[in-house]
Amino acid sequence: MIRYISQKQLPLEGFDTPPGMILDPNNRWVKLRDCLPWDELSESYYNSNFILKQH
Repeated sequence: MIRYISQKQLPLEGFDTPPGMILDPNNRWVKLRDCLPWDELSESYYNSNFILKQH
């Protein structure tokens, strides 16, 4: 079973990073996080794994 915490709970910028390290907002991975519906994807992933483990 996975425990998923919504991406909306803590923004990426909120994670502790080494002093002086700043995430570049133009970085493609930083941009990608806003394009994907993470909450919907995690629900589908969780449901598919839950069903598989029931068999």
